[in-house]
Amino acid sequence: MNNISVFFSELLHNDKFLFYFWGILGSVIFFWESIRLRVPALTEEQLVEINPDFKGIKSSYQNFGLISIAILTTSLIMIFSRIDSWAIETYERRFFPMFVFFLSGYGIYQGTFAMLNNVYPMRKLLIFKYAEKEEIQRVAKEQITVSIVLFVLSVLSFFIIVQF
Repeated sequence: MNNISVFFSELLHNDKFLFYFWGILGSVIFFWESIRLRVPALTEEQLVEINPDFKGIKSSYQNFGLISIAILTTSLIMIFSRIDSWAIETYERRFFPMFVFFLSGYGIYQGTFAMLNNVYPMRKLLIFKYAEKEEIQRVAKEQITVSIVLFVLSVLSFFIIVQF
């Protein structure tokens, strides 16, 4: 029994393991719409046939993505570089939730776009999943909630782990 507790203690104090652990959990966010929304993906042209309001959805997604990535990257560089330095000075540990922040930010960005446009973007493929508005809204809210919860849990686990 003592060997098992030593093993888990070593894992919890290994920054590389924690980055991978939270990265694997965070990767669920990347595939959320594929897991929760079982409808075929459509191109912009196919969406326009369903509803003309979807004309230009690809460029809307690209513009929304550029703005979101700029905000995420700026905050990651400005805020988390300082927090990481503080964590290293204070706890002699890297602040692994910064990686989860980026993954969660991506989930919030995807979910927000889906809620605003009533189609789910399929990452950078420039194709979209279309379903009833209520279903898109439900899946988007789930993704945003999971993204926020995952980030909060990673921050809480960081502070719990550094206390031991």
